[in-house]
Amino acid sequence: MKTFEINKGSTRTVVIVLRRFVLKFPRIEKALGRTRLISFLWGVIANLTEFSTFLLSKNRSFLVPVWSIGLVSFQRYEEGETPTENEIRDILNRLPEGQKNILEFTGSHDLSARNWKKNAKGYRLFDYGDASCRSPIPISYFLFYSDLELSRLCAPTPPIEK
Repeated sequence: MKTFEINKGSTRTVVIVLRRFVLKFPRIEKALGRTRLISFLWGVIANLTEFSTFLLSKNRSFLVPVWSIGLVSFQRYEEGETPTENEIRDILNRLPEGQKNILEFTGSHDLSARNWKKNAKGYRLFDYGDASCRSPIPISYFLFYSDLELSRLCAPTPPIEK
C-alpha cells in the first residue's frame, strides 16, 4: 500500500494518506501573475463550496463528509469501486424534470463517474466543489436543490429476501 498518493485536478491537488484520509489543497500553477492567482483562488472556492454544500444540505447521505478552512480540506477516504458513467447517468435520469433541467447547465466534470464511489453505503460523491465559472449553474446549487432526490436514488439497494 502506498503511503501517499497525489492526484492533480483542475483546481486542486489531492493527497491521499494511507488510503484513509484525503487532503485537498488549492492548486498552484506554474503560470505567472494573475493566472496563477486566479487558479489558486478557484481551488479555495472549490474547497469552501464543497464544505458549505455538505454543511447546508439536509439530506446528504450521498455526499462524502468534508471539512475545510479554504486552504485545505479534509475528508476520509471513501472505499469502494468507481461506478460506470452509465450507472451515474441512470441515477441522474431518474431525477424529476425540473432537476434534470438544472443539471443540463452544470459542468460535465461535476458529476462524472470518476468523482463517485459505490459501496455498502450506496453511491457516494466525493468531489463536489464548484470548480470554475465555466458553468452557468454551479454544482453546489444543483446539489442543494436535488439533495432529497439524490439521497433516495443513491441509497444502497436493500437485499432481496427469499
